[in-house]
Amino acid sequence: ALSFSLPLIPASLLGASYVALDKIILINYICFELLGIYTLASAIASTSNFISLGYYRAIEPIIYENYMAKGFDQRVNEMSKFLLIIMMMISLFICIFSKELLFIFFHPSFSSASGFIIFFLLSFLLNGQRRIYITVLHANKVTSYDMIINIVGLVVFLGIFFTAVPQLGVYGALISLIAGSLSSFLFAILIVSRFARIKTYMGYILCFFIFNVPIYFFYEMGIFENYVAILSSKIFLALIILLSGIKYLS
Repeated sequence: ALSFSLPLIPASLLGASYVALDKIILINYICFELLGIYTLASAIASTSNFISLGYYRAIEPIIYENYMAKGFDQRVNEMSKFLLIIMMMISLFICIFSKELLFIFFHPSFSSASGFIIFFLLSFLLNGQRRIYITVLHANKVTSYDMIINIVGLVVFLGIFFTAVPQLGVYGALISLIAGSLSSFLFAILIVSRFARIKTYMGYILCFFIFNVPIYFFYEMGIFENYVAILSSKIFLALIILLSGIKYLS
């Protein structure tokens, strides 16, 4: 039991510090006002992360219970795919209505936070998928890689952060977050492939990026001045996403 749980302690501590590290370092590069806007964008996007955590807590015992059972890989693939689609739908809703959320619940001075939200959502999406892969490792009684996976993500994050932030400011930090999440996710995939055949669904993630980013910046740029038309198009798009998701999942 000790050999199983002991490696999890430093990995958990590193993961916990990683969550706030970007904000701590950013203090040296941007003003407190912009840091507050950055933090608010992170908080709004974290809605998808909370849902991901809730789903993960529900399926975690199922993964352990079905380990060594026939069709284990397929069962995990189905749960991973379900989580990915749900997170994609929620992320799209947040992206589409980010300006409305900020307008309703926060002071107008925080309106620029809508330009940062998509980056956090992409990072949380990758982190949500990585949790399932790490749980498959734990089901195989392998915890020694947890620390290494976190270190890989941290090293990539810090490397890009200190390179990009002086040039790009906040956007450099946001890019480094996605890069760190992606690198640790890909490394987790590489490790898990030695123990189980779990699909990556990278095609879904790529489609999410290709579909989401243009829509997000289309509304972010404010090309049209007629707000009624903009809101109507957002509602129509949200309904299409909702109905498509329900039909696909059913």
